[in-house]
Amino acid sequence: MAGECAGRCAAGRAECDGDPANGCERDTGRDRFHCGGCGVSCEAGAGCAEGRCVLRNVATGRPAQQSSTYVPGSVDRRPGLAVDGRLCQVAARYGGEDGSPFSCPVSQTNAVAGSWWQVDLGASRGVARVDIWQPLDFAVRLQGSDDGEAWRELGVAEPQLVPPLRIAVGSSVRWVRVVRPSAESLMLSEVEVWGR
Repeated sequence: MAGECAGRCAAGRAECDGDPANGCERDTGRDRFHCGGCGVSCEAGAGCAEGRCVLRNVATGRPAQQSSTYVPGSVDRRPGLAVDGRLCQVAARYGGEDGSPFSCPVSQTNAVAGSWWQVDLGASRGVARVDIWQPLDFAVRLQGSDDGEAWRELGVAEPQLVPPLRIAVGSSVRWVRVVRPSAESLMLSEVEVWGR
């Protein structure tokens, strides 16, 4: 090209380090430091898929706690059920297979005002939004913390007919807490924390 020998990188590859000897060394479809092009970095924790920085659910499988655990016989209501990656709550909201709103596994607290559920993300993460899937409709407050002790408000969600409750966050936190202000059980099918 223009009187000089020049190679051309295949689609999804790029020559980013200025050294033609190692060819098209970057996979711009998957490299989070060269996502879609040389020098285009995704934020810490974000992945690169097909040349675009993408959000991921950073809560799945992380340690969860709740203010109390409702124990209805032999049914499991532990906090980890809200971060197990199972999204069967839409059927549960409308009766589920057995006609009960509890046909899907849910975490559940005792009926006390201000009941809470929280997840430790393991490190401070940039959180874009939180999706809260419930077997029943109720209002919640969302809080965040950097140390697990001092909490700040991240948002509020009112009941809605179409799940999930979605709260835009746009800040970095390590702990995410869902609070039910009313004196009723806090039941959660899944809490998805979409971050980078």
